[in-house]
Amino acid sequence: MNFFHRALRSIERLKSRTLFMSLIFFVISFLILVGISVLYASENAITRAKSEMNPIVVVRSALDADNYLDIRNNNLRLSEKLERMIQDERIVTWNQCVEMKQKSVNFDSYTVMEDDRGSTSLNYEMNVSLFGNKTSDCIEFHNGSYELTEGRFYNEEELKYHDYVCVIDEKLAEVNGIKIGDTIITQSFANSVDVEDSEFHYSWKVIGFYRHCISKNPQFSETRQVIYDQELQENTIIVPGTTLAGISAAYMNGMEMILSERKKSEPIHWEEEDQYSSEIILMLDSPELLEPFIQEYSRISEGIYTLESNNALYEKYGKPLNVIQYFALIILAVVVGNGILLILFLSALQIQNRSNEIGIYLSVGVPRHKIIMQFFIEMMIVMLIGTTIAGMCALWIVKPLNDQLLTLTVIQKQTEFLDADEDLSYSEAEKYFSEIDPEKILDQFQVELTGSEIIACLICEGGILLMNLGLTSPTILKMKPKKILT
Repeated sequence: MNFFHRALRSIERLKSRTLFMSLIFFVISFLILVGISVLYASENAITRAKSEMNPIVVVRSALDADNYLDIRNNNLRLSEKLERMIQDERIVTWNQCVEMKQKSVNFDSYTVMEDDRGSTSLNYEMNVSLFGNKTSDCIEFHNGSYELTEGRFYNEEELKYHDYVCVIDEKLAEVNGIKIGDTIITQSFANSVDVEDSEFHYSWKVIGFYRHCISKNPQFSETRQVIYDQELQENTIIVPGTTLAGISAAYMNGMEMILSERKKSEPIHWEEEDQYSSEIILMLDSPELLEPFIQEYSRISEGIYTLESNNALYEKYGKPLNVIQYFALIILAVVVGNGILLILFLSALQIQNRSNEIGIYLSVGVPRHKIIMQFFIEMMIVMLIGTTIAGMCALWIVKPLNDQLLTLTVIQKQTEFLDADEDLSYSEAEKYFSEIDPEKILDQFQVELTGSEIIACLICEGGILLMNLGLTSPTILKMKPKKILT
Protein backbone atom coordinates (compact mmCIF):
# COMPACT_ATOMS: atom_id res chain seq x y z
CA MET A 1 0.00 0.00 0.00
CA ASN A 2 3.05 2.29 -0.20
CA PHE A 3 1.83 3.55 -3.59
CA PHE A 4 -1.38 4.78 -1.90
CA HIS A 5 0.54 6.78 0.72
CA ARG A 6 2.83 8.19 -1.98
CA ALA A 7 -0.28 9.30 -3.90
CA LEU A 8 -1.65 11.11 -0.83
CA ARG A 9 1.69 12.83 -0.18
CA SER A 10 1.92 13.86 -3.83
CA ILE A 11 -1.54 15.45 -3.66
CA GLU A 12 -0.60 17.35 -0.47
CA ARG A 13 2.72 18.44 -1.93
CA LEU A 14 1.48 19.57 -5.35
CA LYS A 15 -1.50 21.66 -4.23
CA SER A 16 -1.73 23.82 -7.36
CA ARG A 17 -1.79 20.76 -9.63
CA THR A 18 -4.38 19.09 -7.38
CA LEU A 19 -6.55 22.21 -7.48
CA PHE A 20 -6.28 22.49 -11.26
CA MET A 21 -7.13 18.81 -11.87
CA SER A 22 -10.02 18.99 -9.39
CA LEU A 23 -11.38 21.97 -11.32
CA ILE A 24 -11.15 20.02 -14.58
CA PHE A 25 -13.01 17.08 -13.06
CA PHE A 26 -15.54 19.47 -11.52
CA VAL A 27 -16.47 20.83 -14.95
CA ILE A 28 -16.62 17.36 -16.50
CA SER A 29 -18.63 15.93 -13.60
CA PHE A 30 -21.03 18.86 -13.51
CA LEU A 31 -21.85 18.60 -17.22
CA ILE A 32 -22.20 14.82 -17.00
CA LEU A 33 -24.53 15.07 -13.99
CA VAL A 34 -26.71 17.68 -15.70
CA GLY A 35 -26.78 15.71 -18.96
CA ILE A 36 -27.65 12.42 -17.26
CA SER A 37 -30.31 14.07 -15.06
CA VAL A 38 -32.01 15.62 -18.10
CA LEU A 39 -31.71 12.35 -20.04
CA TYR A 40 -33.24 10.29 -17.24
CA ALA A 41 -35.99 12.89 -16.71
CA SER A 42 -36.99 12.71 -20.39
CA GLU A 43 -37.00 8.92 -20.47
CA ASN A 44 -38.90 8.62 -17.19
CA ALA A 45 -41.50 11.21 -18.23
CA ILE A 46 -42.44 9.28 -21.37
CA THR A 47 -42.35 5.96 -19.50
CA ARG A 48 -44.58 7.25 -16.68
CA ALA A 49 -47.02 8.77 -19.17
CA LYS A 50 -47.26 5.51 -21.10
CA SER A 51 -47.77 3.53 -17.90
CA GLU A 52 -51.04 5.44 -17.36
CA MET A 53 -52.47 4.72 -20.81
CA ASN A 54 -55.23 2.20 -21.32
CA PRO A 55 -53.71 -1.10 -22.55
CA ILE A 56 -55.97 -1.19 -25.60
CA VAL A 57 -55.17 -2.61 -29.04
CA VAL A 58 -57.51 -2.02 -31.97
CA VAL A 59 -57.53 -4.70 -34.67
CA ARG A 60 -58.75 -3.38 -38.02
CA SER A 61 -59.18 -5.17 -41.32
CA ALA A 62 -56.52 -4.15 -43.83
CA LEU A 63 -58.48 -5.58 -46.76
CA ASP A 64 -60.45 -3.48 -49.22
CA ALA A 65 -64.23 -3.89 -49.24
CA ASP A 66 -66.13 -2.72 -52.33
CA ASN A 67 -69.39 -4.52 -51.57
CA TYR A 68 -71.16 -6.59 -48.94
CA LEU A 69 -69.57 -9.83 -50.18
CA ASP A 70 -66.12 -8.35 -49.64
CA ILE A 71 -67.16 -7.28 -46.14
CA ARG A 72 -68.36 -10.81 -45.40
CA ASN A 73 -65.21 -12.47 -46.74
CA ASN A 74 -62.97 -10.02 -44.91
CA ASN A 75 -64.81 -10.64 -41.63
CA LEU A 76 -64.42 -14.39 -42.04
CA ARG A 77 -60.68 -14.12 -42.69
CA LEU A 78 -60.31 -11.70 -39.78
CA SER A 79 -62.27 -14.05 -37.49
CA GLU A 80 -59.86 -16.89 -38.26
CA LYS A 81 -56.91 -14.74 -37.16
CA LEU A 82 -58.82 -13.42 -34.17
CA GLU A 83 -59.48 -16.93 -32.87
CA ARG A 84 -55.75 -17.41 -32.38
CA MET A 85 -55.16 -13.92 -31.04
CA ILE A 86 -57.78 -14.01 -28.28
CA GLN A 87 -56.20 -17.14 -26.82
CA ASP A 88 -53.16 -15.07 -25.84
CA GLU A 89 -52.81 -15.00 -22.05
CA ARG A 90 -51.90 -11.30 -22.16
CA ILE A 91 -55.47 -10.42 -23.18
CA VAL A 92 -57.85 -9.67 -20.30
CA THR A 93 -60.96 -9.44 -22.47
CA TRP A 94 -62.04 -8.22 -25.90
CA ASN A 95 -64.91 -6.50 -27.66
CA GLN A 96 -66.36 -7.08 -31.10
CA CYS A 97 -69.61 -5.25 -30.78
CA VAL A 98 -72.90 -4.83 -32.53
CA GLU A 99 -75.11 -1.85 -31.72
CA MET A 100 -78.63 -0.99 -32.73
CA LYS A 101 -81.06 1.83 -31.99
CA GLN A 102 -84.55 0.63 -31.06
CA LYS A 103 -87.77 1.99 -29.60
CA SER A 104 -89.03 1.10 -26.13
CA VAL A 105 -92.51 -0.47 -26.07
CA ASN A 106 -93.57 -1.24 -22.48
CA PHE A 107 -91.22 1.17 -20.68
CA ASP A 108 -89.98 4.74 -20.99
CA SER A 109 -86.47 5.87 -21.80
CA TYR A 110 -84.56 7.68 -19.07
CA THR A 111 -84.32 10.94 -21.03
CA VAL A 112 -86.19 12.48 -23.96
CA MET A 113 -83.90 12.70 -26.97
CA GLU A 114 -84.55 15.97 -28.81
CA ASP A 115 -82.45 18.03 -31.17
CA ASP A 116 -81.54 21.69 -30.67
CA ARG A 117 -84.89 22.82 -32.14
CA GLY A 118 -86.89 20.57 -29.80
CA SER A 119 -88.22 18.39 -32.60
CA THR A 120 -88.17 14.61 -32.64
CA SER A 121 -86.86 12.90 -35.77
CA LEU A 122 -86.95 9.26 -36.80
CA ASN A 123 -83.52 8.77 -35.22
CA TYR A 124 -84.63 10.25 -31.91
CA GLU A 125 -87.83 8.19 -31.94
CA MET A 126 -85.57 5.18 -31.53
CA ASN A 127 -85.00 6.06 -27.89
CA VAL A 128 -82.92 3.14 -26.58
CA SER A 129 -79.60 1.73 -27.71
CA LEU A 130 -78.96 -2.02 -27.68
CA PHE A 131 -75.34 -3.00 -27.23
CA GLY A 132 -74.03 -6.55 -27.62
CA ASN A 133 -70.62 -8.17 -27.51
CA LYS A 134 -69.42 -11.32 -29.22
CA THR A 135 -68.12 -12.66 -25.91
CA SER A 136 -69.65 -13.01 -22.44
CA ASP A 137 -67.56 -10.17 -21.05
CA CYS A 138 -67.11 -6.51 -21.79
CA ILE A 139 -64.14 -4.14 -21.66
CA GLU A 140 -66.36 -1.49 -20.08
CA PHE A 141 -66.57 -3.58 -16.90
CA HIS A 142 -62.75 -3.70 -16.70
CA ASN A 143 -61.77 -0.13 -17.56
CA GLY A 144 -63.96 1.57 -14.95
CA SER A 145 -66.79 2.62 -17.28
CA TYR A 146 -69.42 0.18 -15.98
CA GLU A 147 -70.07 -1.47 -12.64
CA LEU A 148 -72.49 -4.37 -12.15
CA THR A 149 -74.63 -3.40 -9.16
CA GLU A 150 -77.20 -6.21 -9.03
CA GLY A 151 -77.84 -9.52 -10.75
CA ARG A 152 -75.41 -10.91 -13.29
CA PHE A 153 -74.05 -10.58 -16.82
CA TYR A 154 -75.09 -12.93 -19.62
CA ASN A 155 -73.07 -16.16 -19.85
CA GLU A 156 -71.59 -18.29 -22.65
CA GLU A 157 -74.64 -20.55 -22.84
CA GLU A 158 -76.99 -17.59 -23.31
CA LEU A 159 -74.60 -16.23 -25.90
CA LYS A 160 -74.47 -19.56 -27.72
CA TYR A 161 -78.25 -20.06 -27.83
CA HIS A 162 -79.12 -16.44 -28.71
CA ASP A 163 -81.13 -15.95 -25.51
CA TYR A 164 -83.20 -12.81 -25.00
CA VAL A 165 -81.68 -11.57 -21.73
CA CYS A 166 -80.44 -8.09 -20.89
CA VAL A 167 -78.57 -5.95 -18.36
CA ILE A 168 -79.94 -2.41 -18.01
CA ASP A 169 -78.81 0.79 -16.34
CA GLU A 170 -80.02 1.11 -12.74
CA LYS A 171 -81.42 4.60 -13.43
CA LEU A 172 -83.52 3.27 -16.31
CA ALA A 173 -84.75 0.50 -14.02
CA GLU A 174 -85.57 2.98 -11.26
CA VAL A 175 -87.73 5.33 -13.36
CA ASN A 176 -89.69 2.39 -14.75
CA GLY A 177 -89.88 0.29 -11.58
CA ILE A 178 -88.16 -2.61 -13.32
CA LYS A 179 -86.89 -5.48 -11.16
CA ILE A 180 -84.65 -8.47 -11.82
CA GLY A 181 -86.69 -11.07 -13.70
CA ASP A 182 -89.06 -8.54 -15.34
CA THR A 183 -89.48 -8.41 -19.10
CA ILE A 184 -89.00 -5.32 -21.26
CA ILE A 185 -90.04 -5.04 -24.91
CA THR A 186 -88.33 -3.14 -27.71
CA GLN A 187 -89.04 -2.84 -31.42
CA SER A 188 -86.61 -2.36 -34.27
CA PHE A 189 -88.86 -0.14 -36.43
CA ALA A 190 -90.11 3.29 -35.44
CA ASN A 191 -93.84 4.01 -35.42
CA SER A 192 -93.36 6.37 -38.34
CA VAL A 193 -92.31 3.43 -40.52
CA ASP A 194 -95.17 1.55 -42.13
CA VAL A 195 -94.36 -1.83 -40.59
CA GLU A 196 -96.84 -3.52 -38.28
CA ASP A 197 -95.33 -6.89 -37.49
CA SER A 198 -94.78 -8.45 -34.09
CA GLU A 199 -91.76 -10.17 -35.63
CA PHE A 200 -89.89 -6.94 -34.98
CA HIS A 201 -90.90 -6.80 -31.31
CA TYR A 202 -88.38 -8.30 -28.88
CA SER A 203 -88.97 -9.33 -25.27
CA TRP A 204 -85.94 -9.20 -22.98
CA LYS A 205 -85.65 -10.77 -19.55
CA VAL A 206 -83.79 -8.44 -17.17
CA ILE A 207 -80.98 -10.38 -15.44
CA GLY A 208 -78.89 -7.52 -14.05
CA PHE A 209 -78.43 -3.82 -13.37
CA TYR A 210 -75.28 -1.80 -14.01
CA ARG A 211 -74.07 1.71 -13.27
CA HIS A 212 -72.06 4.12 -15.40
CA CYS A 213 -68.87 5.04 -13.57
CA ILE A 214 -67.21 7.35 -16.09
CA SER A 215 -66.97 10.22 -13.62
CA LYS A 216 -64.89 7.95 -11.34
CA ASN A 217 -62.32 7.36 -14.06
CA PRO A 218 -59.57 10.02 -13.81
CA GLN A 219 -58.56 9.45 -17.44
CA PHE A 220 -61.75 11.07 -18.78
CA SER A 221 -61.81 14.86 -19.07
CA GLU A 222 -65.04 16.86 -19.32
CA THR A 223 -64.81 17.04 -23.11
CA ARG A 224 -64.19 13.32 -23.34
CA GLN A 225 -67.04 12.53 -20.95
CA VAL A 226 -69.55 14.46 -23.08
CA ILE A 227 -68.60 12.41 -26.14
CA TYR A 228 -68.53 9.19 -24.15
CA ASP A 229 -71.95 9.79 -22.54
CA GLN A 230 -73.52 10.20 -25.96
CA GLU A 231 -72.50 6.64 -26.75
CA LEU A 232 -72.97 5.03 -23.33
CA GLN A 233 -75.90 6.65 -21.59
CA GLU A 234 -78.65 5.48 -19.25
CA ASN A 235 -80.69 4.17 -22.19
CA THR A 236 -78.08 1.61 -23.22
CA ILE A 237 -79.31 -1.97 -22.86
CA ILE A 238 -76.64 -4.68 -22.88
CA VAL A 239 -77.69 -7.93 -24.56
CA PRO A 240 -75.87 -11.02 -25.94
CA GLY A 241 -74.06 -10.05 -29.13
CA THR A 242 -75.25 -13.12 -31.02
CA THR A 243 -78.88 -12.30 -30.27
CA LEU A 244 -78.52 -8.68 -31.33
CA ALA A 245 -76.59 -9.64 -34.47
CA GLY A 246 -79.51 -11.87 -35.47
CA ILE A 247 -81.99 -9.06 -34.82
CA SER A 248 -79.86 -6.59 -36.75
CA ALA A 249 -79.57 -8.99 -39.69
CA ALA A 250 -83.36 -9.46 -39.71
CA TYR A 251 -83.81 -5.69 -39.60
CA MET A 252 -81.37 -5.15 -42.46
CA ASN A 253 -83.02 -7.87 -44.53
CA GLY A 254 -86.45 -6.37 -43.79
CA MET A 255 -85.25 -2.99 -45.00
CA GLU A 256 -83.74 -4.65 -48.08
CA MET A 257 -87.12 -6.21 -48.88
CA ILE A 258 -88.83 -2.82 -48.65
CA LEU A 259 -86.18 -1.14 -50.82
CA SER A 260 -86.09 -3.94 -53.36
CA GLU A 261 -89.87 -3.75 -53.80
CA ARG A 262 -89.64 -0.04 -54.43
CA LYS A 263 -86.66 -0.31 -56.78
CA LYS A 264 -87.76 -3.59 -58.33
CA SER A 265 -84.33 -5.08 -57.65
CA GLU A 266 -82.88 -8.20 -56.05
CA PRO A 267 -82.49 -7.74 -52.26
CA ILE A 268 -79.15 -8.27 -50.53
CA HIS A 269 -79.20 -10.96 -47.88
CA TRP A 270 -77.27 -10.03 -44.74
CA GLU A 271 -75.84 -12.60 -42.32
CA GLU A 272 -75.33 -12.28 -38.56
CA GLU A 273 -71.54 -12.07 -38.94
CA ASP A 274 -71.97 -9.01 -41.16
CA GLN A 275 -73.49 -7.04 -38.28
CA TYR A 276 -70.46 -7.00 -35.98
CA SER A 277 -68.11 -4.06 -35.98
CA SER A 278 -65.10 -4.42 -38.25
CA GLU A 279 -62.95 -3.18 -35.35
CA ILE A 280 -61.97 -5.64 -32.63
CA ILE A 281 -60.88 -4.11 -29.33
CA LEU A 282 -58.38 -6.03 -27.20
CA MET A 283 -57.64 -5.11 -23.59
CA LEU A 284 -54.24 -6.30 -22.41
CA ASP A 285 -53.07 -6.91 -18.87
CA SER A 286 -50.78 -3.86 -18.69
CA PRO A 287 -49.48 -1.01 -20.89
CA GLU A 288 -45.97 -2.54 -20.90
CA LEU A 289 -47.31 -5.42 -23.01
CA LEU A 290 -48.63 -3.21 -25.82
CA GLU A 291 -45.47 -2.81 -27.87
CA PRO A 292 -44.31 -6.47 -27.82
CA PHE A 293 -47.89 -7.67 -28.46
CA ILE A 294 -48.31 -5.41 -31.49
CA GLN A 295 -44.90 -6.35 -32.87
CA GLU A 296 -45.57 -10.07 -32.47
CA TYR A 297 -48.97 -10.15 -34.15
CA SER A 298 -48.07 -7.60 -36.83
CA ARG A 299 -45.42 -10.02 -38.09
CA ILE A 300 -48.02 -12.74 -38.68
CA SER A 301 -50.84 -10.50 -39.94
CA GLU A 302 -50.30 -11.54 -43.59
CA GLY A 303 -51.79 -8.22 -44.63
CA ILE A 304 -55.22 -9.19 -43.27
CA TYR A 305 -55.33 -6.80 -40.32
CA THR A 306 -53.54 -3.89 -38.68
CA LEU A 307 -52.91 -3.38 -34.97
CA GLU A 308 -53.09 0.06 -33.43
CA SER A 309 -52.80 1.66 -30.02
CA ASN A 310 -52.53 5.27 -28.96
CA ASN A 311 -48.84 4.72 -28.28
CA ALA A 312 -48.11 6.72 -31.44
CA LEU A 313 -49.91 9.73 -29.98
CA TYR A 314 -47.80 9.53 -26.84
CA GLU A 315 -44.73 9.55 -29.05
CA LYS A 316 -46.11 12.53 -30.98
CA TYR A 317 -46.90 14.62 -27.93
CA GLY A 318 -43.66 13.51 -26.29
CA LYS A 319 -41.56 15.00 -29.11
CA PRO A 320 -40.45 18.01 -27.02
CA LEU A 321 -39.07 15.56 -24.47
CA ASN A 322 -37.41 13.58 -27.25
CA VAL A 323 -35.71 16.79 -28.42
CA ILE A 324 -34.47 17.47 -24.89
CA GLN A 325 -33.30 13.87 -24.65
CA TYR A 326 -31.46 14.20 -27.98
CA PHE A 327 -29.58 17.30 -26.86
CA ALA A 328 -28.76 15.68 -23.51
CA LEU A 329 -27.19 12.75 -25.38
CA ILE A 330 -25.17 15.17 -27.52
CA ILE A 331 -23.93 16.99 -24.42
CA LEU A 332 -22.92 13.71 -22.79
CA ALA A 333 -21.13 12.49 -25.92
CA VAL A 334 -19.23 15.77 -26.32
CA VAL A 335 -18.32 16.00 -22.63
CA VAL A 336 -17.16 12.39 -22.33
CA GLY A 337 -15.23 12.55 -25.62
CA ASN A 338 -13.50 15.81 -24.77
CA GLY A 339 -12.98 14.62 -21.20
CA ILE A 340 -11.05 11.59 -22.42
CA LEU A 341 -8.85 13.73 -24.67
CA LEU A 342 -8.27 16.39 -22.00
CA ILE A 343 -7.43 13.94 -19.20
CA LEU A 344 -5.18 11.98 -21.56
CA PHE A 345 -3.33 15.15 -22.54
CA LEU A 346 -2.93 16.30 -18.92
CA SER A 347 -1.78 12.83 -17.82
CA ALA A 348 0.83 12.71 -20.56
CA LEU A 349 2.01 16.19 -19.60
CA GLN A 350 2.15 15.15 -15.94
CA ILE A 351 4.23 12.06 -16.72
CA GLN A 352 6.66 14.19 -18.71
CA ASN A 353 6.98 16.81 -15.96
CA ARG A 354 7.44 14.12 -13.28
CA SER A 355 9.82 11.93 -15.26
CA ASN A 356 12.64 12.55 -12.77
CA GLU A 357 10.38 11.43 -9.90
CA ILE A 358 9.50 8.30 -11.85
CA GLY A 359 13.18 7.67 -12.60
CA ILE A 360 14.06 7.86 -8.88
CA TYR A 361 11.27 5.41 -7.99
CA LEU A 362 12.53 2.99 -10.64
CA SER A 363 16.16 3.32 -9.56
CA VAL A 364 15.33 2.40 -5.95
CA GLY A 365 13.42 -0.70 -7.09
CA VAL A 366 9.80 0.45 -7.04
CA PRO A 367 7.89 -1.80 -9.47
CA ARG A 368 6.44 -0.09 -12.53
CA HIS A 369 2.89 -1.32 -11.83
CA LYS A 370 2.97 0.39 -8.39
CA ILE A 371 4.01 3.67 -10.02
CA ILE A 372 1.11 3.30 -12.45
CA MET A 373 -1.24 2.60 -9.53
CA GLN A 374 0.07 5.67 -7.69
CA PHE A 375 -0.75 7.91 -10.64
CA PHE A 376 -4.17 6.25 -10.99
CA ILE A 377 -4.97 6.77 -7.28
CA GLU A 378 -3.97 10.44 -7.57
CA MET A 379 -6.35 10.90 -10.49
CA MET A 380 -9.08 9.00 -8.65
CA ILE A 381 -8.81 11.23 -5.56
CA VAL A 382 -8.93 14.50 -7.51
CA MET A 383 -11.84 13.08 -9.53
CA LEU A 384 -13.79 12.39 -6.31
CA ILE A 385 -13.04 15.90 -5.05
CA GLY A 386 -14.29 17.45 -8.30
CA THR A 387 -17.34 15.17 -8.45
CA THR A 388 -18.33 15.98 -4.86
CA ILE A 389 -18.28 19.72 -5.53
CA ALA A 390 -20.07 19.20 -8.87
CA GLY A 391 -22.79 17.16 -7.14
CA MET A 392 -23.47 19.93 -4.63
CA CYS A 393 -23.67 22.53 -7.40
CA ALA A 394 -25.90 20.29 -9.52
CA LEU A 395 -28.33 19.86 -6.61
CA TRP A 396 -28.68 23.60 -6.50
CA ILE A 397 -29.28 24.03 -10.24
CA VAL A 398 -31.57 21.11 -11.19
CA LYS A 399 -34.83 22.81 -10.10
CA PRO A 400 -34.23 26.08 -12.03
CA LEU A 401 -33.00 23.99 -14.97
CA ASN A 402 -36.20 21.91 -14.93
CA ASP A 403 -38.38 25.03 -14.95
CA GLN A 404 -36.33 26.65 -17.71
CA LEU A 405 -36.50 23.60 -19.97
CA LEU A 406 -40.27 23.38 -19.57
CA THR A 407 -40.58 27.11 -20.29
CA LEU A 408 -38.58 26.76 -23.49
CA THR A 409 -40.64 23.74 -24.57
CA VAL A 410 -43.62 25.33 -26.29
CA ILE A 411 -46.35 22.86 -27.15
CA GLN A 412 -49.87 23.47 -28.33
CA LYS A 413 -52.69 22.11 -26.18
CA GLN A 414 -54.18 19.20 -28.03
CA THR A 415 -56.06 16.04 -27.17
CA GLU A 416 -56.66 12.90 -29.09
CA PHE A 417 -60.34 13.78 -29.32
CA LEU A 418 -61.09 16.99 -31.17
CA ASP A 419 -63.02 19.74 -29.48
CA ALA A 420 -66.74 19.02 -29.63
CA ASP A 421 -67.44 22.45 -31.12
CA GLU A 422 -65.09 21.81 -34.01
CA ASP A 423 -65.48 18.17 -35.00
CA LEU A 424 -67.14 15.17 -33.44
CA SER A 425 -65.87 12.63 -35.97
CA TYR A 426 -63.75 9.87 -34.50
CA SER A 427 -63.27 6.16 -34.81
CA GLU A 428 -65.68 4.15 -32.66
CA ALA A 429 -62.77 2.21 -31.21
CA GLU A 430 -60.90 5.33 -30.10
CA LYS A 431 -63.26 5.88 -27.17
CA TYR A 432 -61.39 3.04 -25.43
CA PHE A 433 -58.07 4.87 -25.71
CA SER A 434 -56.69 7.07 -22.95
CA GLU A 435 -57.17 10.74 -23.56
CA ILE A 436 -53.84 12.42 -24.16
CA ASP A 437 -53.08 15.86 -22.80
CA PRO A 438 -49.61 17.09 -23.89
CA GLU A 439 -49.31 19.18 -20.74
CA LYS A 440 -49.80 16.11 -18.56
CA ILE A 441 -46.96 14.40 -20.39
CA LEU A 442 -44.72 17.42 -19.81
CA ASP A 443 -45.78 17.52 -16.15
CA GLN A 444 -44.07 14.13 -15.77
CA PHE A 445 -40.75 15.77 -16.71
CA GLN A 446 -38.85 16.25 -13.45
CA VAL A 447 -35.08 16.85 -13.50
CA GLU A 448 -33.73 15.33 -10.30
CA LEU A 449 -30.35 14.38 -8.92
CA THR A 450 -30.60 11.00 -7.26
CA GLY A 451 -28.27 8.14 -6.49
CA SER A 452 -28.74 6.61 -9.95
CA GLU A 453 -27.54 9.80 -11.68
CA ILE A 454 -24.52 10.05 -9.36
CA ILE A 455 -23.62 6.39 -9.92
CA ALA A 456 -23.95 6.85 -13.68
CA CYS A 457 -21.66 9.88 -13.49
CA LEU A 458 -19.06 7.95 -11.49
CA ILE A 459 -19.22 5.12 -14.01
CA CYS A 460 -18.61 7.58 -16.87
CA GLU A 461 -15.68 9.17 -15.09
CA GLY A 462 -14.34 5.79 -14.03
CA GLY A 463 -14.44 4.79 -17.69
CA ILE A 464 -12.49 7.93 -18.59
CA LEU A 465 -9.85 7.10 -15.98
CA LEU A 466 -9.56 3.47 -17.06
CA MET A 467 -9.18 4.50 -20.68
CA ASN A 468 -6.56 7.03 -19.62
CA LEU A 469 -4.81 4.31 -17.59
CA GLY A 470 -4.70 2.02 -20.59
CA LEU A 471 -3.24 4.72 -22.83
CA THR A 472 -0.64 6.15 -20.41
CA SER A 473 0.59 2.91 -18.81
CA PRO A 474 2.75 1.88 -21.82
CA THR A 475 4.70 5.15 -21.49
CA ILE A 476 5.67 4.37 -17.87
CA LEU A 477 6.40 0.73 -18.70
CA LYS A 478 8.91 1.81 -21.39
CA MET A 479 10.79 4.27 -19.14
CA LYS A 480 14.41 3.44 -18.23
CA PRO A 481 15.81 5.03 -15.05
CA LYS A 482 19.38 5.40 -16.38
CA LYS A 483 18.21 7.30 -19.43
CA ILE A 484 15.97 9.56 -17.35
CA LEU A 485 18.53 10.46 -14.66
CA THR A 486 21.51 11.04 -16.95
